[in-house]
Amino acid sequence: MLLAALITSLFTALVASNVTVIRVTGVIGAFGAVIAYILAEAYVEGKSARATSTGDWKYEYI
Repeated sequence: MLLAALITSLFTALVASNVTVIRVTGVIGAFGAVIAYILAEAYVEGKSARATSTGDWKYEYI
């Protein structure tokens, strides 16, 4: 959201139309949501793989 706020401020300072600012903010927010989803899925998959691994680990690091 920091990126969206920065770009919105820059567009406002450069006298961009409200429609342009809203569209750009929406696109940035959508990409941010996709990135957050991908990272969350990777985290969950990593935790799942660690919990179900059958390796010869002596110590489990958390």
